[in-house]
Amino acid sequence: MVLAARLTGAGAGFLTQLLLARLLSPEELGVFFWATSLAAVLGLVTAWGYPNIAARYLSRYRERERPDRAAAFLRRASRDSYWAGLAAGTVVLGGALLWTDASFETRLAFA
Repeated sequence: MVLAARLTGAGAGFLTQLLLARLLSPEELGVFFWATSLAAVLGLVTAWGYPNIAARYLSRYRERERPDRAAAFLRRASRDSYWAGLAAGTVVLGGALLWTDASFETRLAFA
């Protein structure tokens, strides 16, 4: 099922890219891909790697019957990701507002 879900998602993403390539001008498409790539990279950075280690630690805490540690892990991951996301969002928004030689639409896409 996971393989089918990934293939379906990849197919939907491919069809979406084809549709966008037909509907948008090259400049608009470039801005779209640049903004979504920035969002994807910042999403990985602001997660601090917690999604990659969550399965290991949460299963270990559950196996040892330590729900308090599992809850603490989730609280810490949420708090760290929240503050990192807020900081990254503030930097990107500030950059978009101060980017004077870009069009309004480009700045809006990044904001």
